[in-house]
Amino acid sequence: MSHSYQPHHHPRYPTNAAPQSVPSQRDRKQHRSHKQPAKLELPYAINDFSTLQMKEGSESRPLWVCPSGHIFLETFSPFYEPAYDFLIAIAEPVCRPELIHEYKITKYSLYAAASVGLQTDDLIDGLKKLSKNVLDPELVEFIAEKTRKCGKLRMILKNGRYFLESSDEEVLTFLINKSSIMYNSLVKSKDFEVNERGWITNLNRMENDNEEKLEIDAILNPKNNDNKNANTNSNNNPIDSTLDSNNTTENMQSFAFEIKEAEIEAVKQSAHDLQYPCVEEYDFRNDAATPKLEISLKAIAKHRPYQEKCLSKMFGNGRARSGLIVLPCGAGKTLVGVTAVATVKKSAIIFANTTVSVHQWFQQILHWSRLVDRSCIVEFSSQSKNKLPPKTKACILVTTYHMLGHSGRRSKEAQVVMDEITSREWGLLVLDEVHVAPANTFRKCTSMIRSKCKLGLTATLLREDDKIGDLFYLIGPKLYEANWLDLQKNGYLALVQCIEVWCEMAEDFYHYYLYNEQNNKRYSQLLSDFNPNKFRCMQYLMRVHEQRGDKVLVFSDNIPLLKHCAKKLCKPFIYGKTGDQERKYWLHNFNHTASTNCLFISSVGDTSLDLPDVNVVIQISSHYGSRRQEAQRLGRILRPKPRQGNEFNAFFYTLVSKDTVDMVYATKRQRFLVDQGYSFHVITDLVNENTPDLHYQTQHECNQLLSSVLTLIKSNDNLAEFNANGDDGGDNEDEDDDLTAVRKTGKDMSALTDGSGLRYNEFAPKTSKLSSARGLLSANNTNHNMQSNTNAHNTNSNAPKRGKKRKKEAATKFFQKRAKERKTLDERRKMYLPH
Repeated sequence: MSHSYQPHHHPRYPTNAAPQSVPSQRDRKQHRSHKQPAKLELPYAINDFSTLQMKEGSESRPLWVCPSGHIFLETFSPFYEPAYDFLIAIAEPVCRPELIHEYKITKYSLYAAASVGLQTDDLIDGLKKLSKNVLDPELVEFIAEKTRKCGKLRMILKNGRYFLESSDEEVLTFLINKSSIMYNSLVKSKDFEVNERGWITNLNRMENDNEEKLEIDAILNPKNNDNKNANTNSNNNPIDSTLDSNNTTENMQSFAFEIKEAEIEAVKQSAHDLQYPCVEEYDFRNDAATPKLEISLKAIAKHRPYQEKCLSKMFGNGRARSGLIVLPCGAGKTLVGVTAVATVKKSAIIFANTTVSVHQWFQQILHWSRLVDRSCIVEFSSQSKNKLPPKTKACILVTTYHMLGHSGRRSKEAQVVMDEITSREWGLLVLDEVHVAPANTFRKCTSMIRSKCKLGLTATLLREDDKIGDLFYLIGPKLYEANWLDLQKNGYLALVQCIEVWCEMAEDFYHYYLYNEQNNKRYSQLLSDFNPNKFRCMQYLMRVHEQRGDKVLVFSDNIPLLKHCAKKLCKPFIYGKTGDQERKYWLHNFNHTASTNCLFISSVGDTSLDLPDVNVVIQISSHYGSRRQEAQRLGRILRPKPRQGNEFNAFFYTLVSKDTVDMVYATKRQRFLVDQGYSFHVITDLVNENTPDLHYQTQHECNQLLSSVLTLIKSNDNLAEFNANGDDGGDNEDEDDDLTAVRKTGKDMSALTDGSGLRYNEFAPKTSKLSSARGLLSANNTNHNMQSNTNAHNTNSNAPKRGKKRKKEAATKFFQKRAKERKTLDERRKMYLPH
């Protein structure tokens, strides 16, 4: 029985009539109070494509091209690989399950296609050859309209001079006539040949006058001993050969004019307003003004096929294109970045997410590359503020977004390094985890650095806000994006089984959960996280996998829950306030020893952690419905591991409290991974009351836990934050680590997810100590002010002397207390060892 879909109309308005008046707020509330039928969202029912005109031989073609711009690719087609390489260059991936992939043509994807040299006719002809159906005329017109101006204008940097280049002479004429900024920034170049209209025509002849061998040449121009081998190897990468033929500028005449360096930003803005976006390219081969970096790759640096493809998109025409490269976690983004640095051979600055990732980039550069002078690698973080070498010497700087994005007061040595960074010209800017760059605090990192080429690396090109589109003009278009399942099938990623475990809420916990759900959802979330059955499931999974010899990583955004679980099971834990030495110690033990097979970690471990041997992730608490966090945590176990056949060699568990808001957040978090082709299996009966050797097996233990949680909630009544991170300076460490010991503060809820620990505040330790000392002084002053008015005269006369004495005594007591309570690292390690 078939049903036709009819859109729902508001009862106040006729179907074909406009509203006569705007309904009031009272009317809207009354209307919402009535039960209305649910509005169906059926895009494929509304956009009926059953009338598409099919071509002859459509069975052998891999694409379905719809008039709306959506493209469906059959992965079982014999032409899947060339079709995939073509689609990833012209369209944005929407959903990529095992058998059918969905893509969508957007203006950003067409801009990216034009930036790598694809012309309008190339796009339309490619779609016609691969499509099963006849292309819709409106779609063809859309492609022609959006690509007519995209990619027509390039900004070239040669020998320290900026040029605007185009293959169409009329484009330059249009820009000069329409924009006064373009006309005023024009520079007459006397050392170049010009035609009768004044355009430079021999700009491309300088492109290959430098015959120096580059690291990327082995990928772009593979050596062939004879013509037979050349003909044999010509069919290995058909899409790359097509792009290379389109990118070859030696046989294509181009026109250019020189512009003033001081007017670069104004010229870009003017070109963008005229709908001619500039494609930034860096002619690093002939840039003699920038010092050369003596760096080369080691023989052990072997590139995988997808790494060669993304590098060829960046260096396909002998220049370095600015843009984004999207590769899954564990797929070798660091090697791609190091190869780009070794290819450009100019000063490079690398932005990382955390201080730990800065150390890892530092080690990876030394591992993959061969440097003549190792002192040219400089680390700039809150712990290391080494000075840069002179401007006449090239260097590699590794730093964090927080260090450069910090807008507060800096120390003297840090300010000296900052002045050197901003005054220097950099050949290459590499942004690791580039999805954080559009943030208000970090986006200025791209503008304050004078770089000639930008490369963004990430595994998750998505954000929960609408700022992800800003990357296309802050950095550049997307150059390449790999398919997760294809890399998994080829053995480049681990074969992961994703499992969602439903945990029944304990009866008493669920009672208080329902009560707080109406009053305070934050407290109800805390009760859901501390569900005893969730703890029992986690303990059972840890025991099973530790017996197998697996490495288990347990994630929790809720810091009280993280500490409680780790101490209950005598396991080490890492969170925002963990010291750097202690953090390195546990990460080293977890990676290289068999004594530490389980590690609890907060959101600081979501990105940029090198944990190659981890094959089990258990997630007990997360940041609401963040899709990026779910994908990044899955990426901790995606490093390739030995496997037999199609057996799973990595496991990703998400523990969810049943019939709570956890189930809603879990569904939202999994959307990105489902779009990449992963499937989640649901388990509802992992443990029961009779499962032996588990905590919280008796009602008495559950009541104790519930009492602790309620105490935590009650002590924070009418406040927005549970002080789980010890932001007061950690005067009493044992009290801070206890679940029932709670302090009231006036900060927000972000500290519960360990977010406050990610800010760079160079003077935080000093401020914390002084504020604590002032707290003691204020207490003394309060007692002093309660004296009778009869002693006021004597008090005021002796106030300076006694105030100075009290301040000195308070500071002495404070630092003595700190020294007494501070434990050595060896003593703290013993706390986590099982007895």
